[in-house]
Amino acid sequence: MIIKLGIFDRLRKKEESPILVKKEPKTDENAIFEWISGEEIGEIKKMITNKENTVIAYEVKYLAGNIVQHPSDQIEVTKEGYILLPIWLKNAKTSCGRLVDAQKRLDELRKMLEKNAISLETFTEMAKVTFNLELVSDSERSIVEVDRQLEELTKEKGKLEQEIYSLDIKRRVGIIGRVEYAKVSLELTEAYKRTLTHIKETEDLRVSLVNTLNRIKEMEDIPEDEIEKVKSRKYEIRVTL
Repeated sequence: MIIKLGIFDRLRKKEESPILVKKEPKTDENAIFEWISGEEIGEIKKMITNKENTVIAYEVKYLAGNIVQHPSDQIEVTKEGYILLPIWLKNAKTSCGRLVDAQKRLDELRKMLEKNAISLETFTEMAKVTFNLELVSDSERSIVEVDRQLEELTKEKGKLEQEIYSLDIKRRVGIIGRVEYAKVSLELTEAYKRTLTHIKETEDLRVSLVNTLNRIKEMEDIPEDEIEKVKSRKYEIRVTL
């Protein structure tokens, strides 16, 4: 007998500044949740800011009672509360942000070169500083780790699909009652939706990392014909008083 569930299709639609002050968050929604499980793990006790009044860290009191300080880029603020990101995701998002900044800077340098505002030699030196080996290495490591995590998330998705299918079979043959089925089904459905969301978020992050890294490499490598064109023109010296 073939049983068509259709449940998965429905779900699918679906430079450092010194620390100056510590202050209580203004919001009453201080609960913090784990990214992977979606479970509440504690609450935000304090926000730590620098002299520019920028939040640089959060002090988290876990349900077990221990207090841990996490950097601000490891915690996302949402309307539902605070989300504690796993280290690999924090690092990948940081790498992506650095790549985007580097791309903007290289784009500015490229425009200055085209306008004859800087020499080819200056562009090359500044490009090397902007798009350095450390940035490339960090970004490539992040891509490798994102790929590994995507594989794990895909395995989790398959596992949840099997559990949902098995649960439905047990309900149909009367192994479990309606109340237990409803409870477990809700838990599995929420876990499945959350996993799909994580897969989409991770895939989008990977695309952004790869595409930005490739665009920067293309921006840094000037075609030979363009190099000759730049070298053949007279460099314009601009003096600002």
